[in-house]
Amino acid sequence: MAGAVALATCLEYPEGSQCEYLFVEALERRGISAVLAPWNGAQDRFRDAPLVLLRGCWDYHGAPAAFLDWIARLQEAGVRIVNPPEIVRWNFDKAYMLELQAAGLRTPRTAMVDPRNPDQIEREMHRLGLERAVLKPVFGQSGNHVTLLEPGRVDVPWAEALDADRAILQAFEADIAERGEVALVFFDGRFSHAARKSVRPGEWRVNAQYGGGYEAVRVSKPVIEAAETAIRHAPVAPTYARVDGIVRGDTLLIMELELIEPGLYFDADDDAADRFADAVTGLLNG
Repeated sequence: MAGAVALATCLEYPEGSQCEYLFVEALERRGISAVLAPWNGAQDRFRDAPLVLLRGCWDYHGAPAAFLDWIARLQEAGVRIVNPPEIVRWNFDKAYMLELQAAGLRTPRTAMVDPRNPDQIEREMHRLGLERAVLKPVFGQSGNHVTLLEPGRVDVPWAEALDADRAILQAFEADIAERGEVALVFFDGRFSHAARKSVRPGEWRVNAQYGGGYEAVRVSKPVIEAAETAIRHAPVAPTYARVDGIVRGDTLLIMELELIEPGLYFDADDDAADRFADAVTGLLNG
């Protein structure tokens, strides 16, 4: 195997997350070397890599076209990317949530709107029966620009700044404050572990930048099966996947599929990093 496996990060967070090193160590125990390199930095680590894993590309919301161009260039150069470009392009645009909704999966009530058009937003909120709604850029990450809307208060300042003409409008799920959001992690289509993301008091977003935390959690078989059903809508089977949702009893309200560069909470399960390392080893030996 020539070269080291490249874990793509970003210039804003070049070292990725601290728990990512649990995965690097698991690879090393299998005789596989790995390097972390920003996707928007020097490219030599990617050109020589037998595999490029998208692991910490957490700033692409600021340059979505550049990120997709980078994926296309690697693909054209014959570089093997995980998850594959087909998945990246499908999951990159949150319109996939409409596909899940149309297929009958449990999701928040969802519509596509023009964020520059308050009248349209108001009409869609009324059509969906929403008193409060959440508006997200179609290519958003980590809660950036996510906006809570109420009737008569639907101005979206980031729409012009991002030159965005499409956004996802979803029902605001108020019980996220007490239930939190559960992240279910899968490797090679098999459930690995789950973490419950909690909301800081007075906040409604679970993201770390808004004070959210997480802890390991057990989930029921019906919840796992619901997440598996969602993953099957991806264009090809992902090597790694994270399904985020609100657990209500034995049901899962799917908030998002994270198939590009999600945090995988290796520190929430002692064997999680080894499971992912086994999946990567299988790719390299396949």
